Amino acid sequence: MAIESLPTFTPVRQRWESIPTDIRQRLLSNVWCGQYRHETRITNFSGNII
Repeated sequence: MAIESLPTFTPVRQRWESIPTDIRQRLLSNVWCGQYRHETRITNFSGNII
């Protein structure tokens, strides 16, 4: 399964790409959905660093 990369959000993208590929995959595939009360996969995401 391919690892998604963030679009051109330079600081976020640099931080994201500094995480090893296998860990990125685990992060995207193991997210808790509070609305439906089960784990899910992130498919539509954005990012910012505050």
